[in-house]
Amino acid sequence: MQPKQLAIIGGGYIGLEFASTYAKLGTKVTVFERGDALLAREDPAIARAATEALQAQGIEIVFSVDVTAIEGESTATIRTVNHDDYAGYDAVLMATGRRPATMSLNLPAAGVATDERGAIVVDETLRTSRSHIWAMGDVTGGPQFTYASLDDFRIVRSQLLGDGLYTRAKQKTLPYAVFMQTPLGRVGMTEAEARATGCEIIVKELPAMAIPRLHVDNATTGLLRAVIDANTEQILGASLLCRNSPEVINIIKTVMDNGLPYILCCVTKYSLIQR
Repeated sequence: MQPKQLAIIGGGYIGLEFASTYAKLGTKVTVFERGDALLAREDPAIARAATEALQAQGIEIVFSVDVTAIEGESTATIRTVNHDDYAGYDAVLMATGRRPATMSLNLPAAGVATDERGAIVVDETLRTSRSHIWAMGDVTGGPQFTYASLDDFRIVRSQLLGDGLYTRAKQKTLPYAVFMQTPLGRVGMTEAEARATGCEIIVKELPAMAIPRLHVDNATTGLLRAVIDANTEQILGASLLCRNSPEVINIIKTVMDNGLPYILCCVTKYSLIQR
């Protein structure tokens, strides 16, 4: 049964996807976020635009909150340290992150090393501290995406049955998406990460409302941002907060992986978001 009021503990990617989905279905959603902003891994401009888009959906976001208890039977009350109590929720979703479930495997007995979070330590070939054991997927502590795990399989297959040349170093860029009503597609470095490398960069920014197709689709909420190497004119990273961004980000990944400049002289179909 769809809840009338939903409390989501945790404002990470999964929590925000569920928040946006339930809000679109008509549920009153409140997100409780421990930090002072959402999407801490993203460019601040993108994070702010995403927050505004979620709030425009009617989602209430409570920042800098420490949840201490969830009480109640027919309805839930959220107890906090530094805020008032929040009551009246008929469902609560815990979205506080995941850790690799390795505790029950007794890995030390096999000589397989893990880190402080319980993730199995692997090298570029996904080989563990035991030379005859490999690990792949979320359990290695890497990006928790299905397609990343599938590519891990290709690495292990290359080691066991192939020429052994395919490693994590060959993966190049790894795009990802956050499926909110206004979705986010991201690949490569943020502006801060690019500046930290010491290279000279150019930042290009475009509001979603500047794209004609999005006016046709009545979806002008959002922001598009790209970080470019000023010397090579190659894209270092891109963040697209707009309709169809999970599709478009794969095109940018292809451009980045092939070392192409950010301006290409080619004819593309009008009027599509890709153009």
